[in-house]
Amino acid sequence: MGKEWNQETLSRYLSLGRRLKKAKVESLIMLWEMCEKRNALVDQIGVLRAVATTHMTDEEVIYVLWTLFCEQRAGLRTSLHAHRVGADVRAPSTAAKSIILRRNIYTHCIASFPKLKDAIAPFPSVR
Repeated sequence: MGKEWNQETLSRYLSLGRRLKKAKVESLIMLWEMCEKRNALVDQIGVLRAVATTHMTDEEVIYVLWTLFCEQRAGLRTSLHAHRVGADVRAPSTAAKSIILRRNIYTHCIASFPKLKDAIAPFPSVR
C-alpha cells in the first residue's frame, strides 16, 4: 500500500461520511448505483469527495448530486474525473460549483422576469 493513513486523511473521509449520511443522499446514491452500476459519475471516491465537500450547504449537495444523476441518465454528462495536477480535465468541484451557479442564475431570472416565472421555474428545482 504505499500510502499512509494519517489523522488528516481519516478526518476527511469521516467528514465525507457524515456529509453523505442524509436519507435523501443515501437513497439517491443507491438509485444511482442501481441504474448505472459501477459507471456512476461519483463512483470513484475522489470524485465523490470533490463534489460533496465543495463549500456548499447540505441542500446544495443534494441538488448537485441529483443534477449530476439526471445529466448522466440523459446522456448530457458522461464523465467526471478526479482532479490531477497538470491534467486537462474539468474538476468535479468546478462542475458542482457551476451547477449551483446555474441554479442561482435561474432563480435570479425568475425574480427579474415575473411574467416568465412559469416557464423558468422547473429548471432550478429538485423533485
